[in-house]
Amino acid sequence: MWLLSTLLSVQSADAITYERILNLTELTKQSTHVATGTVHNQHSYSRDNLIWTEVTLKVDESLIGTRNQTLTFEVLGGAVDGLHLNIPGSPQFKDGQSILVFLEGQELVGFGQGAFSLENGVASRGLGPLLPEGPEDFSVKSRLPNLESSYECLAPKLWDNYSDDWNLRSVLHSVAHPGEYAVESAVLLEGFEYRFELCGDEQLGGVQLYLLDEHDQVVMQDGKTGREGALTYSPDTTGEYRLVVSPTGVPEAAVGSSISIGIAYR
Repeated sequence: MWLLSTLLSVQSADAITYERILNLTELTKQSTHVATGTVHNQHSYSRDNLIWTEVTLKVDESLIGTRNQTLTFEVLGGAVDGLHLNIPGSPQFKDGQSILVFLEGQELVGFGQGAFSLENGVASRGLGPLLPEGPEDFSVKSRLPNLESSYECLAPKLWDNYSDDWNLRSVLHSVAHPGEYAVESAVLLEGFEYRFELCGDEQLGGVQLYLLDEHDQVVMQDGKTGREGALTYSPDTTGEYRLVVSPTGVPEAAVGSSISIGIAYR
């Protein structure tokens, strides 16, 4: 965990500092889950001669990662049997509080840097870490990818495909950052027809799609404006193929776009 070795070595908690301040793009790229929600409950306990608090978040929106009703994560500090541990830089929460969190597993990204208070869709510091640098107040909707948005766009298309005798093979989610590619791999079997159905969130202004074979040769490509795209392909040989997604039209202020992909076959 961030700073754990520092915490164990210093004589005073006031001596704790951050080695590196993460910007919003770095926070996003290091996260397995990004979500908004309400603090449901907190439970403190001792481990390794330290006090930790497990926080349960009732999720409002899943922005990155799997779609969950609740998420749990732990922070350093809390109170057990009248003994208190307060760590400058470790966020403190209140039950019922609206927050935005960036998580890597069950840990906040960047120690306390991955937690923001949330009010009227605007994320801000104020949960404990007073940082002179890093993200200033920002609109969650205009800056961050949104898994809920991309999946809500994709879901009805998957149902429509059933009426055309398509069978759903898998649904994948990723984040496409401006100037970068999102890549998803799949083994395709000779004798079947495959359809790659794609939807982005509201940040996506267009998309370039490329299907590459196991020799990295482009076997099909297409470009679309707007949030949606699709490729249909019947492989001549069985092998591993890669769908490469290049976002276009993403606003400059946005970190990236959430991409949801459905793979169907018949």
